[in-house]
Order: sequence, then C-alpha cells, then structure tokens
Amino acid sequence: VLLKLIDAIGNVREALQPLTSNLINELEHISFNHSSRSASRSPPPRPPLPSDEELSASA
Repeated sequence: VLLKLIDAIGNVREALQPLTSNLINELEHISFNHSSRSASRSPPPRPPLPSDEELSASA
C-alpha cells in the first residue's frame, strides 16, 4: 500500500513539475528584473577601505 502511495505521489509530482518550474522561472524573472533595474540605477555604496596610513597607525 505504501509503495502505491509513493507511486501516486511521484506521478502527481511529475504532473506538477512543469507547472511549478514555470512558476519559479516567472518569479525569478520578475525578481531578477526588479533587482537589476534598481541596482543599475544606483549601485550600493561600498564602505571605504582604510588607507595604508590608518592601517600602519592601528598596527
């Protein structure tokens, strides 16, 4: 009985696979477009690296 259940679940998952992957692709596409659009407008400011003088002074 358990094997039949596992088999049935496998069949259902196979049937749903294209749907779920399409959904995931859509979501990734949307979020990728959104993030790349906002990133190209203004790149996140990087913290300034300490200069050599500051490094040798702290050492």
